Amino acid sequence: MVMRNGDSILNFYCGNEHVYEQTYFRRYPRTTKRGYAVEIVIPSDDIKKLYKKIEQKYKNQIVEPLMKRYDKLDFRMLDPFGFYLRFVERYDWVNYRDEEGNKL
Repeated sequence: MVMRNGDSILNFYCGNEHVYEQTYFRRYPRTTKRGYAVEIVIPSDDIKKLYKKIEQKYKNQIVEPLMKRYDKLDFRMLDPFGFYLRFVERYDWVNYRDEEGNKL
């Protein structure tokens, strides 16, 4: 699976035999869910537009709908291999402070 958002591209290994021959992945049983315990955070400049687009094509993979969390809009979904994807509106991750001035 390949996901593109502007200049950012994520490429996920598919479920064919090549994955099981790769030097790192072949260490694990074929039944291991590839995305277990992995969260991939993807910032977006227009989170509402992105949500509508994804909701039209991948509604069944959305596990948490668009809503405000930690003062920012985000939504979460699973890719076909179990990776937990969190899409969030873009902000300055390094210097961000919440409404009370606390650094997150």
